[in-house]
Amino acid sequence: MVKFSELEKQEKIFRVINLVFMTLIFLACMGCAIYHGLTGNRENRLLTSIMTGLVTILPFVIELIIRRRFYNMVFFLYLFYVFVAGLIGSVFNVYYYVGWFDIFVHCVAGYVFALVGLLVL
Repeated sequence: MVKFSELEKQEKIFRVINLVFMTLIFLACMGCAIYHGLTGNRENRLLTSIMTGLVTILPFVIELIIRRRFYNMVFFLYLFYVFVAGLIGSVFNVYYYVGWFDIFVHCVAGYVFALVGLLVL
């Protein structure tokens, strides 16, 4: 794995942005988990909050295990999808209140990840 100090300046900035975004999502999920645990939420948002937080840090853990970095843009798109679909959609229960939100999120994510797949090829 390339050391952080060996990355170009632009890559360092993007990497730090990704790590800060990941940390903020993780902390928001854990805060929601504590809130839902204390209030006894009937829709079982406690487990959803915990799992979304764990899914958020998954790419970082995989990078540590396989000793290779993901592309910064792929990492960011993954985090953005987890933020919109996991945190906003599931933890804050927007899927229930906005009927078209699920279709919109998955349509946009399918398009973006298809483009990423084409770039990888």
